[in-house]
Amino acid sequence: MAGQKNNAAGDESRRIYPEPKQENGMPQHTRAWAEGWIWMPGSNCGEWAPEKGKVAVYESVEEHSSDNTNKCPLEIYWVFVMRSVLVIVIRCQSCGL
Repeated sequence: MAGQKNNAAGDESRRIYPEPKQENGMPQHTRAWAEGWIWMPGSNCGEWAPEKGKVAVYESVEEHSSDNTNKCPLEIYWVFVMRSVLVIVIRCQSCGL
């Protein structure tokens, strides 16, 4: 999966790395925010805003481990990138994300 790497032992590390950018500068893929991941600077997350019917995309500005105290859009860790109306959800069979 893009944006995700394995450690030397072969176990999934749960680190989210920056995604490749499209020509317009937006990320090719955006992961939904979830607790228990380590977000590297430049990595992206999406947060569904049902009242607006759109997904807000944020970029991590500092390495941090996600928990219930630092969910985007907390400005210490995230900067707003864009809102998107197109949502495609792909679920990982092994991890449930």
